[in-house]
Amino acid sequence: MASLLQRHGWLRHALVFLAYFALAILFTWPLAPRLTTHLAGAQSDNQLFTWTFWILRQQLLDGLDPFFTNAIYYPDGISLAFHNMVLTKSLPALLLQPVMSVDAAYNLLLIFSLALNGYAMWLLVRYLTADSIAALISGIIFGFSPILLAHAAAGHINWTGVEGLPLFAYFLLKALDQGRWQDALYAGLAAAYTVWTDWSLGLYAILFAGLLFVYRLVSERRAHLYWPVFRQYLLVGAVALFATLPVLLPTLSVSASGDYDMTRYIGGAALYVSDLFGFFTPSPNHFLLGDLVQPIFGRFTAGTAEGTVFVGFSVLFLAALGVWKIAWKKTGFWIIALILFAVISLGPGLHLLGAYRFPWLAWLPMGSIAQDLGVPMRPEWVQMFDEAPMIPLPGALFQLLPVFKWTRVYSRYFVLGMMAVAVLSGYGLAWLRANRRVQQAWGGTGAVWLSVFVAGIILFEFCILPFPTTVIPVPASLTEVTSEPGDYALLDLPIRPFQLEPQYWQTHHGRPILYAHISRVPEERFAYLDFVEREVYNSTGFFEQEEIRYLVLHKEKLVEMPSEEAQKLLVALDSQYRLAAEDATLRIYHAYD
Repeated sequence: MASLLQRHGWLRHALVFLAYFALAILFTWPLAPRLTTHLAGAQSDNQLFTWTFWILRQQLLDGLDPFFTNAIYYPDGISLAFHNMVLTKSLPALLLQPVMSVDAAYNLLLIFSLALNGYAMWLLVRYLTADSIAALISGIIFGFSPILLAHAAAGHINWTGVEGLPLFAYFLLKALDQGRWQDALYAGLAAAYTVWTDWSLGLYAILFAGLLFVYRLVSERRAHLYWPVFRQYLLVGAVALFATLPVLLPTLSVSASGDYDMTRYIGGAALYVSDLFGFFTPSPNHFLLGDLVQPIFGRFTAGTAEGTVFVGFSVLFLAALGVWKIAWKKTGFWIIALILFAVISLGPGLHLLGAYRFPWLAWLPMGSIAQDLGVPMRPEWVQMFDEAPMIPLPGALFQLLPVFKWTRVYSRYFVLGMMAVAVLSGYGLAWLRANRRVQQAWGGTGAVWLSVFVAGIILFEFCILPFPTTVIPVPASLTEVTSEPGDYALLDLPIRPFQLEPQYWQTHHGRPILYAHISRVPEERFAYLDFVEREVYNSTGFFEQEEIRYLVLHKEKLVEMPSEEAQKLLVALDSQYRLAAEDATLRIYHAYD
């Protein structure tokens, strides 16, 4: 078998990927048998990304601009240049949707994404350690880490499929070590791949490359070696820039319009961070320990999806062993990367079991200082952080940097930290596997059984079975009215620009809707919604003119409104519009006769 794998290198890669694919099925169980009936994850952003897969296909099938649609914010439409299209997933979904539902395509690509995470990490650690088995375990550590599984469970496929980061690290290191232009080319393409997945991942790739650049220049200390480093970086940067132009140019064009008020999207930077205790707290979704750690985890401000940064105790042991037993020349960069990105993930201020504002620091008016430095701050935040400041951390500097200050969720930076942990763990396990005493203690096949034992412990620490899945039914009344012939649109009430269900339902009925939850919305579209809301109460014929045929009232949303506003809306609908259909969740009105 070993000789066969040596003769056919592709077979080794295929078997490794299949192993990770099998593990991905295990970690997401029972998603596989529910592939066509459920949606992966709890009911949340999975609806948004399912819609994203669907809308890209609709735009391309109709020969339209993929970065602009009038299927939402009808009739004028809206740019999708600022929306996270997750093109590394939505483009493959184009090939799947003719043979399966968009829900099934989303589920399958989520499983593939987890498998690709592991495979990409295997490539990196195998290159660094020359130990395929240790690399296989490192792939498990990264590919199925609690931080990525938490995002998978929350419906964040853009933060589940981060395989571009270890791929970028792999080719960049090869480009610098071996000086081959081909590896620099691949590194540039991998960097572009991260941008095509999520622009924030592109920033992470830049941070990783920048840290490695500084580390190499400082560690080499020989001027004649500087040019090869510069040359490879220039090639990587040029390829990455060229390959990102198809997504970068539309974004820059829309950004230059000045139509977007980015202060609408500030907030959360002080809350969506890694709690210091989070690195040592298992996921609240753990199949055995979840209930035990929930009282601790419940104190974290970032919630389950953004607050899960558990490393794993066995993983910490392996990483510590790698730091202890392997020379600094091999592990030094990864130690620095782990510390740096863990600290950045802590955010602008230290969180200790959810506590992050400390009145005893009132002598340091952090709110006013941040505002004076140009950090986007609302007046109430200035007062809040003046009265009880945070213990400042280096992550606060990111609030001063262009582009980086819009990456509100600091805890996600630990994806890079987890990558470093996986590498250090690979070094630690490789040392264990090569140690004669360990081999003697475990018998003739000690290295194999040791690896199986370690993998079993890691699987236990990371396992969140059963993986959440969701059924999102389309209400019967909506199916009834949208099956009518003709071209017409729907307005969901009350107007909530960031609700997701109507957007998901659109993937079933295909009718235009007047708003939807996308990553960034221009100000004039918010003004349009204000106009539409006034039209509901005092119709001037706009609905009939634009063929907006039905007003869809969500009954459960009425409960969330102040009682006076809810009553006012009901009176306006019942007095001006004729009821078309009703079920347990919706009341649908004719917008005109």
